[in-house]
Amino acid sequence: MRPCLRLLAFSLLSCTLVAFAGEIHTFNCTNTNCNFKAVIFCGGGDAVAKVSGYCEHCGKIVTATFPHKERMGLGPHAVARIWDPATGKTLDVFACPTCKRPFAPVEKMNYCPKCGGKTMAEGAPGLWD
Repeated sequence: MRPCLRLLAFSLLSCTLVAFAGEIHTFNCTNTNCNFKAVIFCGGGDAVAKVSGYCEHCGKIVTATFPHKERMGLGPHAVARIWDPATGKTLDVFACPTCKRPFAPVEKMNYCPKCGGKTMAEGAPGLWD
């Protein structure tokens, strides 16, 4: 009986994890004078794809939403591509949904955009669909 319950629990967990296509990351600045908080969306859900990053002009984390590429035949539309000399990778730059100025997508934050310190702590990641 126990092996059947374990197999059932594992199957349900596997199906649940496959059903979610996007990740949510939370970051908090540990500087008590700053207290900056960020919620970053990565990847796509069932109907839309989301790209999050810090908009320097707006001074906040922004999230651009696009129709899901498999469903609508479209993907996130970058307004430009730049080469990052620190990593050697090419980055897509997207338009801020608020001010329409460019922002680079963020998946991990080490430095706080508000106070500039290396004080960002990551919370437990989550899933979204």
